[in-house]
Amino acid sequence: MSTEAATCPHCGAPGKGASKSESAVAPVSPTPPSPPNNTAAKSDGVYATTQATGKKWKGLKLIALGAMVLGLVISFNTAGFSGLVIGAVGVVLLIYASLMSWWHHD
Repeated sequence: MSTEAATCPHCGAPGKGASKSESAVAPVSPTPPSPPNNTAAKSDGVYATTQATGKKWKGLKLIALGAMVLGLVISFNTAGFSGLVIGAVGVVLLIYASLMSWWHHD
């Protein structure tokens, strides 16, 4: 800090260059607002809000992915259409669960 400065630029404490009237009213730098609990700071200082997704929809997505994998395994190992049907049900469930998790945010 300069000896001629009226206040410290970091904390606002009066410096040696401040007179009695200046030191009584030292400017304080404003603190930046803190982000909400559900945000993540980016490098440019802008905050991105994250939204919670319910466990119900995550569980349904997991079941859908399991049905898709099971459908692929069955369709590669057998000659019938049962594997394709199970895989198609998994795809439909995955689309449904994705849309519902986007819509509800709970």
